[in-house]
Amino acid sequence: PVTRKVFWSSGSTLYSINSDSPLEPTVLATNISDSEGIALDSEAKRLYFISSSGSVTPRIEYVNLDGTGRSIVQTLEGGSNPFDLELDPFSHKLYWNDYWAGNVSRQRIYRFSLNGVGNVETVFKPDPNIGNGTGNGLAIDALNQTLYFTDTRVGNAVPLRLNRLTIGSPGKEFLIEDTARFNYLAVYQEDLAVQARLFAGLSIFGTPGRKYRVEYRSTLAPEVWTALKELSLPYSPFLFIDEDSPNQDRRFYRAVEVHSDGD
Repeated sequence: PVTRKVFWSSGSTLYSINSDSPLEPTVLATNISDSEGIALDSEAKRLYFISSSGSVTPRIEYVNLDGTGRSIVQTLEGGSNPFDLELDPFSHKLYWNDYWAGNVSRQRIYRFSLNGVGNVETVFKPDPNIGNGTGNGLAIDALNQTLYFTDTRVGNAVPLRLNRLTIGSPGKEFLIEDTARFNYLAVYQEDLAVQARLFAGLSIFGTPGRKYRVEYRSTLAPEVWTALKELSLPYSPFLFIDEDSPNQDRRFYRAVEVHSDGD
């Protein structure tokens, strides 16, 4: 049977409940310092969350859906105020807003790879010369690699503006203003599960934390394998998605462990 669960944060605690038989909620994590963002990874069976207030150093953590294995994913710079956590299930990256207590010059939209490759990256930086800052609301269209977010006018005053940004492009596109304010965003992706099946990939079984190289070739005939991507295995099994596969006629894949000598 399919298990239907709802997850939420309340003060310093994370909860879940079975929506088919809602009795007492299950406590997944406590003492999380007022989380202002959660993101569900149904593949890895993890719940990512922000812990950022009080005397705790701001950070992003996860806990398994059964309440075990709580771990820190990324420790953030002291003074940051992360919120609006979003997960891209295809690229395995986490996105979040950082308010920095209203300091526009420090506000950013960041992302971090769960593959264990690379550092925290800046996705969007408001222009302090015109007073724009990040506002509430962040949502990702994973299939089209598009990020939707809001920003404020001068002095963090209303109206707020809804924008979109193609991930990897240099500029944003303004969509609409709201004379009141935006609070939260959600993106409707029609037939997401059906479209996701258009992407090829493979499940990698290995030792978490070790490096693996995904390789491919176009036929089963003997030929040289072409390197596609190296990654640090976050968990096992790990589903690797080839985002370029819809543009290819056919690909066969394998994953090999990368040793210290590069082989």
